[in-house]
Amino acid sequence: MKYILCLGLLLMSLSCHATIYMQQDVAGNLTYSDTPLEHGQVVNVSEGSDSASSVQSSPELNNSEPTSLDATPPAVEEATSYTAFTITSPKDQENIQNQPTLPVDIKLDPKLRKGDKIQLMLDDKPIGDAAESTHITLGQLERGTHQLSAVIINTSQQVLQQTNPITIYVNRVNVNFKPGQSQSSGSTPPQTSASALSGISGVVKKLFN
Repeated sequence: MKYILCLGLLLMSLSCHATIYMQQDVAGNLTYSDTPLEHGQVVNVSEGSDSASSVQSSPELNNSEPTSLDATPPAVEEATSYTAFTITSPKDQENIQNQPTLPVDIKLDPKLRKGDKIQLMLDDKPIGDAAESTHITLGQLERGTHQLSAVIINTSQQVLQQTNPITIYVNRVNVNFKPGQSQSSGSTPPQTSASALSGISGVVKKLFN
């Protein structure tokens, strides 16, 4: 009670001043003064007030590290779809003739984001490895009709986007076929030379003479 009365008298005596300073020591004791104190805080006193209830002080002192109120979390890049994603080569309905490899070119806009990859699909099945490139070379394909497409996958192997499929025709010629040979039999009948025929004719004449 004595402490409160002293505090009230001090505040009343200093009410004519615009600024009062408060300081708190490590034991929690408060010190008030009309002159600036080291590590002190400003206490606003309503002019003409006659009670300690009109004192408005700043929050109590603490030894914690200051926290920046301006700190904001880093911006998260919003995932947006690619505006262009198509296979430009080979063309739809194109015939592939005896090619040991098949280069595939893809038009993509904007460029691949970090972590995204392109996976080629042949007949709805992945073929080759996913790549961070719009130019991918496939190995030799089996002869026949195939559906070729591409998908974009992220680091979680989720499909983000897919191209329209195209149809390609892979043709192969028999590498064992040689000009002058019959494709059905794979060989030509032996040809009889003129000298051989002449020899046979001489033998026949001797037999009948």
